[in-house]
Amino acid sequence: VSLWLWRFSSAVLKIGARTAYRKGLPAYRGATAQPRLTRSPFISVLVRTCGNPKLLAQALQSLQNQSYHNFEVIVVEDGPNTAGEMIAQEFADLDVRYFWLGEYLGKGYAANYAMSKARGEFLNCIDEDNLLYPDHLALFAAVLQQHSEADMVLTTAMIADLRTMPKKKYTMRTKDMYLLDYDRIDIFTMCQYNRLPLATVLFKRALYMRAGGMDETLAENEAWLMWLRYLLSAKRANPYGVDIERATCICITPKNLPQYTLQKAYSKKDDSLFEQTDMQFTLTPAEMRFIYREMLRDVEQLKKEGRLEDFLERNLQ
Repeated sequence: VSLWLWRFSSAVLKIGARTAYRKGLPAYRGATAQPRLTRSPFISVLVRTCGNPKLLAQALQSLQNQSYHNFEVIVVEDGPNTAGEMIAQEFADLDVRYFWLGEYLGKGYAANYAMSKARGEFLNCIDEDNLLYPDHLALFAAVLQQHSEADMVLTTAMIADLRTMPKKKYTMRTKDMYLLDYDRIDIFTMCQYNRLPLATVLFKRALYMRAGGMDETLAENEAWLMWLRYLLSAKRANPYGVDIERATCICITPKNLPQYTLQKAYSKKDDSLFEQTDMQFTLTPAEMRFIYREMLRDVEQLKKEGRLEDFLERNLQ
């Protein structure tokens, strides 16, 4: 974990994403190479926001900086219009369509509304506090070029754990920064908990049309059931892990903000999700043996690297 702390220091977060992008972020964040693109599928990037135009502007600037250009942006605001003027004035060069719901209907509803408006062959959902590296969309497109049959592509992210300053209500400081380095993403591991931040998944719009969108009754984990349904039927380049072994985005985890308290409260309802038939899967004995052997290999590797205790502390808290 400590090796990745330099990727995005608390000083960079404090001065804001725009300054960070002007200064340039360190180039190395994984080993994936980007081939020359000969195929450019049209991508819809769906951005959820709620009354925070300054934060939204940072996410949109990271879209302005993309090296891949065949995409549209759909912004859906949960609530009244607070960002329309800012988008029109500062992002006229982006292909942006902005919608506001007029009332607070929740993150799941906002995402589903955005998906219903999308025109792209592929969709990528992000939140207003996500930041994308300039090669985020290009690396997605590179996987599709090599695996034209794929209808779901997974990347990885840098995760920033934030803490509010005790005497400064609206000031946040980085508590920790680490690479989201899951080595396995499949039905079994995803049934344990949601391992896929929104920004790390590109999927065909046909999957949404066939299997539906997010759960509109949950304030958190609203995408979990959707990812599970997609994993059941999606064609993947790598059926057991991520396709891009390189962080292409930065996701924020506010550990001591009210939203985190809400997330913990809703996590108590996770068991109810498993009562739904969509969440019931069958594993063969061979698949169970594979999972068991992989688990033992993971434990041995963590022991060898001296990271087992840190891993257990992080994942069992």
